[in-house]
Amino acid sequence: LNTGYVSDNFSSVFYISNLHTKSDLFANAHGLEPRNVDTGLHDASDRDIQNPYQDVNHFKIINRTKIIGNKSTMEIEVGYQNNYRQEFSDYISHGSMPPVYPDYMKIPETLEREFSKNVYSVNARNSFTVGTHNFTVGLNAEHQNNNSGGWGFIIPAYTQSSAGIFAYDKVSLSENLLLHLGVRYDYGNIETEDYFDWFATAVDGNPQFLQRAFALSRTFNSPSWAIGLNYNPEKWAFRANIGQSFRMPIAKELASNGVNYHQFSYELGNANLDAEKSYQLDLGATWESGGLLVDVSPFANYFPNYIYLNPTGNYDYEYG
Repeated sequence: LNTGYVSDNFSSVFYISNLHTKSDLFANAHGLEPRNVDTGLHDASDRDIQNPYQDVNHFKIINRTKIIGNKSTMEIEVGYQNNYRQEFSDYISHGSMPPVYPDYMKIPETLEREFSKNVYSVNARNSFTVGTHNFTVGLNAEHQNNNSGGWGFIIPAYTQSSAGIFAYDKVSLSENLLLHLGVRYDYGNIETEDYFDWFATAVDGNPQFLQRAFALSRTFNSPSWAIGLNYNPEKWAFRANIGQSFRMPIAKELASNGVNYHQFSYELGNANLDAEKSYQLDLGATWESGGLLVDVSPFANYFPNYIYLNPTGNYDYEYG
């Protein structure tokens, strides 16, 4: 549903959506080895959905407001999103998990994982012209509240807040030559909660509820920048850009400790990760004439600190 008010110099529009998907998962890809399968049940229809499957609902409401003045244009976007995800599977014990699902558990036996994410965001920018300079200044801010549930575990509940301010200038040096200058500063904080197994594991003969995730609070901040040139003589267009970017690690990279069935791997986060940074250089040349266009655009990225999934031969024997 879209609704709002629009005039020549002012508009304010709401965008509302609610999307629900329920999709089956191939059992082998989920790590389940089908044994003693009820073929009559499973072959009765090619459109049925049985364990394992996922059920996702995503609600979103966004307001975009635009104000056009004599010398400037203001744009503001405010939004709220809720993503509610449930992953269902037959109960399978790992490690010291009880072989039969306990009847005292309040979590449904088939609810392996549950995630609920609330996202609040605001983006604002103001564009204006001074002489040969076209300026854009603005800010972005977001707050996330993430909860997790189910009898399985991969990431703990966490909150994440981030904000950034930026300024961009497009300078007309001549009719065919443009200079682009941009600078930005980002600040972010992420806090994760403790998580203990709901079942006991024997450690040196003593049963213990093992801690899968530790409470942590990490703060990241960094400037970013970019410089670019565009030169467009007649049939040619030349461009060159260089810049530096920044990305703070997400909860999965910092605090995961469990099986990721979507990639069929056991993933362990690193709470000591630094923010990811990279430097980019890209060049381009385009020639166009008589309906023929030729474009060459080499680029290079250098990461002094790159965050990636690092495969190892290690196992979590306590988890099985």
